[in-house]
Amino acid sequence: MKINNVGSKLVNRYLLELPDGGYCLIDTGYKWEYEAFSSAMQKIGAEISKIRFVVLTHAHADHAGFLKELLSVVPATVIYHPDQAPRLHAGKNDCNVYVSTFPILLTSKVATVSEFVDKTQCYPSLDTTNFVPYTENPLADYGVEFFPLVGHTAADLCLKVGSDFFCGDVFNNAFYASHRFPTWIEDKFALIRSWEQVVSIKDIVTVYPGHGKPFPASKIAKDLAYWKDKGVFPLQKKKKNQLSF
Repeated sequence: MKINNVGSKLVNRYLLELPDGGYCLIDTGYKWEYEAFSSAMQKIGAEISKIRFVVLTHAHADHAGFLKELLSVVPATVIYHPDQAPRLHAGKNDCNVYVSTFPILLTSKVATVSEFVDKTQCYPSLDTTNFVPYTENPLADYGVEFFPLVGHTAADLCLKVGSDFFCGDVFNNAFYASHRFPTWIEDKFALIRSWEQVVSIKDIVTVYPGHGKPFPASKIAKDLAYWKDKGVFPLQKKKKNQLSF
């Protein structure tokens, strides 16, 4: 299955070419990136109208941002983790998180101040009534396997196609990431267990992250050992209403 990256410098968007001529898109991007996505599709000669499936790895603004706009153009089947539903309905990131490094803590503090919240942490509310739970797996005939994981968020969804593993933000390989850890983490210890689960899947060769370049799965074990002993920083005090800022 051919893999195209129709993302931006900020977020990867993987477009899988299905054997029958349709496409499966993994994640979207920030709510203002639809035009850039459309241009990227045109550049590789791919028609948006042929997108049959969208897999949503998690409910963050940089991954679900223009999903509503995309669905107004093409009636694609959205595959998701049902536990994402409350967050998708709210159209807000959960900012009650930990961050992986001190520089990321500083930039996250700026990104979550009131002046920037709407642009960086919010996206159009999504009605998940017709979304398909990953457990139904309408992509099974294409050899796609789904893996629900936790840690980056409370409901991360990864998928495996042959030896390729699409992980959303369970791993982050961008230049600003440390040892491939996500910049934001809801539960570090749950994330460590998720990494251990990925390591145990022996036939994964290449990992495709939501940020940064694909990397060999063989590198995870060393990074895992590093993060087992490394601490994280709280972004803000926990709030009673997890759907608020």
